Amino acid sequence: MALAYSYDGTFDGFLTSVFEAYSRRENPEEIAADGNLQEAFGRKAVEVKTDDTKARRVEAGIVKKMGNRCYQKIWAAFLSDDPLKATLLYRYARRGFEIGRTVEHDIAHPDVLPVEKIYMNVMRESHFMKEFARFSKMEGGVYYSKITPKSAVIPIIMPHFADRLSSQPFLVHDDAHKMVGVYNLESWHIVETEFLTVPPPDKDELNYRRMWKNFYETIAVAERINPVCRRTHMPMRFWRNMTEFSHIPPDKNFEEPIIEALAPKNLFP
Repeated sequence: MALAYSYDGTFDGFLTSVFEAYSRRENPEEIAADGNLQEAFGRKAVEVKTDDTKARRVEAGIVKKMGNRCYQKIWAAFLSDDPLKATLLYRYARRGFEIGRTVEHDIAHPDVLPVEKIYMNVMRESHFMKEFARFSKMEGGVYYSKITPKSAVIPIIMPHFADRLSSQPFLVHDDAHKMVGVYNLESWHIVETEFLTVPPPDKDELNYRRMWKNFYETIAVAERINPVCRRTHMPMRFWRNMTEFSHIPPDKNFEEPIIEALAPKNLFP
């Protein structure tokens, strides 16, 4: 009878599913997080309980058999929003246990290529977040940035920002995945939350935003503005969280930009 595994959606839950498949000598045709498993006629659904000990054994086995680079690739690919990721990563792991460290070069194999694509998409998204995240100073001295990535890349980008902004406390709020990266000047950690209340902007924050927006708008050469090229290098889905395209209340003491805003007004209500 065909089998499908259901797990709790965590990375350790996925690793436990891999352990159970090998220990039971089973080969599930699908592994999906709770609630995402599709019912199919003639297929038995098995619920897998997360076990840290089993997860660590699989983790050690992947590193030993495939190498740390492959383990990091599996971990990063798991951050994807792809609903098939667990099944694809399971097949990738089976292939890796079979041929060892050469698995990451076995691109032509149908169990390897899909994971390579997912991994590249996650890493591309993390680079976008590093490039387009904008921080604002809030009351109390905490810096805040809101992002809406396609993958849960907070664990990838937090070390970057902790290194670059090591002298100031900050929050990176992933509104799409309901998680927040928190840095407190000593270390960083991740908190899952449905709602986040942040302090109002610092009294000088709006002026800093105006200066940055003014710089962005005046540095452009109006005759050479290329909207298509700009959307290619700066996809519109990021604009809603970027200072350059936000609406900033006018200040009579602040000099107005020389060139009108390049982004349509009220694009993201």
